[in-house]
Amino acid sequence: MEANIEPKNRIKQFCMDAGADIIGFASVERWNQFNEVPPEFINNQTSVTIHVYGSPVRKGFIRYFNPHNNTAQRMYPPSVDKKILAIRTLGSVSESWSEDVLSNALKAAEPDYIQKECQYSLEKLRG
Repeated sequence: MEANIEPKNRIKQFCMDAGADIIGFASVERWNQFNEVPPEFINNQTSVTIHVYGSPVRKGFIRYFNPHNNTAQRMYPPSVDKKILAIRTLGSVSESWSEDVLSNALKAAEPDYIQKECQYSLEKLRG
């Protein structure tokens, strides 16, 4: 367990308030894997590295590339991710009521990426 989690929570909250969708932390020990940071800079002090890979064309999701699997997938902020997971789960439930729920969700005023997930799940149900 980490000794002091409070600064991380404050940083996360600041970034979320500023509009960031995904915030993460990594141990400085990981820097040793790539030999990109001179040893004199790794001295048990606090370090901050910010990576910006591009500004989103629209809010809602980003594409995450996994170099190990050579795949890309959509990543959603936690508030949206719960809804996406529920929609995908409904697409796996072979019952008439799940198709009804997804059909009604398509009629709702939701962002286009939510609508597309509903459509994918309905297509999966209908075979």
